[in-house]
Amino acid sequence: MTFSCWDYLSLNAGQTSLHPWISSSPWDFVLVNFLKSCLRPSTSCKYLDFIFHSIKQSISIPRRRENLRDLTTKIARLSKCPIRLFASFIGSLISVCPAVQYGLLYTKSFEKEAALKPQRPRYDFIWNPAPVIAKLASIYPYEGIPLRRITTKLVLLLALGMGQRAAIRLSQISISEKIIIRCPDRTKTSAPGRYQPFFCFSRFLEQENLCIVRLTEHYIERTRALRPSSCDSLFISLSKPFRAVKAQTLSRWIKQGLREAGINTETFSVHSTRHASTSRAAQKGVSSDLIKRAAGWTGESRVFANFYNRPIINPEEYSNAVLLI
Repeated sequence: MTFSCWDYLSLNAGQTSLHPWISSSPWDFVLVNFLKSCLRPSTSCKYLDFIFHSIKQSISIPRRRENLRDLTTKIARLSKCPIRLFASFIGSLISVCPAVQYGLLYTKSFEKEAALKPQRPRYDFIWNPAPVIAKLASIYPYEGIPLRRITTKLVLLLALGMGQRAAIRLSQISISEKIIIRCPDRTKTSAPGRYQPFFCFSRFLEQENLCIVRLTEHYIERTRALRPSSCDSLFISLSKPFRAVKAQTLSRWIKQGLREAGINTETFSVHSTRHASTSRAAQKGVSSDLIKRAAGWTGESRVFANFYNRPIINPEEYSNAVLLI
């Protein structure tokens, strides 16, 4: 065995040296620390973040350093690096070399990118929910209507009525004269100490075709025989084996419902229901504090004002007014 690097460290540092030690195994050694005057038998030791192994006759580096090396190689091969990936690289670098965080980071290029590509709302305007709601109102009475259409209507009504995700657990639903839906699970807007939203819907006795309470009761009763006993999700798949559906399936159902209602799903994504819901509420005079609370934003948040509160317009309104007699 050769310990030239250790001998070099011993001669220069004058603190730690390594010597072979005769024991039951000829490859074992002990680390002699003259400052602490102790002998510690071992087959491997770590010094200056390098791992020396006497049996394997190898010098290795910790796994986190290997991960950093792989990440550095990956970034070096990219022509453009996403900010999220670069932030991950900085975090990994600091975890391996904490002194890096005290160095200067060149940020001029980031300031340039921010100036050339400022954050803008995805939509300049949003679709009018009125035609969609009218289409959903036509799906009534529920007896004799396929389960697929009932499911699409409920998912879309909840997405519009909540301004939130439609992933709901049965155990968090309370139905009486009203329906209360709690959302204890972590969402995108969740944070320690932040209010977790819950939703309350009253019965529409005059318009049962748009009553979420009535529709939810019908859906639960209709899927009772199909639902597995261990399934706590409100929505289940439409074909065997019946089981809880994931967010991707709910998104597909919402997109299908929007397309059937005449919304251009090539322009507007499934997430646009959140824009349409909050913008419609603001147009109807609902306070911004209540809208933020329902959508899961903090009272100081500017997300609604900057990105979600879009004018609800008909793009064809101008041409129709000019050309139609």
